[in-house]
Amino acid sequence: MSRKSHFCLFFMMILLVFLSPRPIPTSAEEDYLIVRIVNAKYPPSVTLHKDYNSTSFEFVLSFQTINPTSSEIVVPYICAPFPFPYLRTNLRDKSLEVKLRFWVQWIAGDYAILPGTINESHFLSFEVFNYFNKSLPIGTYEMWFDYTNCSVSPVPVVIEKMYVDVTETSITYYFDYNNETRVVSSL
Repeated sequence: MSRKSHFCLFFMMILLVFLSPRPIPTSAEEDYLIVRIVNAKYPPSVTLHKDYNSTSFEFVLSFQTINPTSSEIVVPYICAPFPFPYLRTNLRDKSLEVKLRFWVQWIAGDYAILPGTINESHFLSFEVFNYFNKSLPIGTYEMWFDYTNCSVSPVPVVIEKMYVDVTETSITYYFDYNNETRVVSSL
């Protein structure tokens, strides 16, 4: 190898050292976080978009972040919303397109999650295209928040979701965290 090749290899190794993520200290191997949706306002806010033949639905969700350990857990993030909202749908009408809506803010920092429970409320908003109706389309909606899209959790994160089941006759909420089923509307 030439001197120039050695220098390039050395320079690349130095770059890797500086650009590699640094380990984040936690106190124990068994540390973990829990993020759970514990409540949701009903009915969701609805906005009809005539120009786009679409309807937006916004759910105000109450959720908890739980650090069951006795040590602080530091989660580095590179954007907001934080924790990040997620939505998965299984609609009867497969021709409908659903898109999660949120604003991304490019901010960076570290978020220290102290031992115990943090209670927060945030919205989860989505738009259904080729749909112009104030009622949710028939199907199942799976909603959750997580510390994975805009951040890198140094510990495992247990996700406890909320499901919305819409049928011809009712709208039912189901919460993972306590196995509660709540009929919020009978049609």
